[in-house]
Amino acid sequence: MASGTAKPFFIIGWYRSARRFLKEVMHELREVVWPSWDEIKHYTILVLTVIVGVAAYIALFQAIFQWVADSWLDLYGTHGRSIV
Repeated sequence: MASGTAKPFFIIGWYRSARRFLKEVMHELREVVWPSWDEIKHYTILVLTVIVGVAAYIALFQAIFQWVADSWLDLYGTHGRSIV
C-alpha cells in the first residue's frame, strides 16, 4: 500500500468522527434541563456563604494556632530571636 493513499482516508475518517461527535454533543445539549434563574441565584448565594464560612473557620483556627505558637515561643524565650 502506498503511503500517499492512506492519508486521505485518515483525514476523511477523522472528519466523519468529529462531525458525528459534534452532532451527538448538540443532541445531548438539547436534552439538558437548565436551572431557572431563581435556582442559579439560590445556589450562588449558598456557595458564597459556604466559602465565607469555611474561610472564617480556617482564620479562627489559624489565629488560635498562632497564639499558641507565640505563647510557646515566649515561654521558652526564643520569640523574636533566631534559634540557630
